[in-house]
Amino acid sequence: MVYQTKVTDKYQITIPKKLRDVYGVRSGSKVSLIPRETGIELVAPKKINNIAEKLYGIAKFKGDAVKEIHKARGLMK
Repeated sequence: MVYQTKVTDKYQITIPKKLRDVYGVRSGSKVSLIPRETGIELVAPKKINNIAEKLYGIAKFKGDAVKEIHKARGLMK
């Protein structure tokens, strides 16, 4: 199926609701625009259903997570 949208006078487009729902595009989501020989490809972020997958890699420390939590809570020096 092909969806069409109109470019506004501010050069903005609306992503149809059906596509936003399928691909998890929300207000503030970043999408990629990739120039192709045949036009512009819009790539939506991967929809994440698992919160653990969403949070994976967010921590900025290396090592034992339990020790880091104890340090943060002041239980360990």
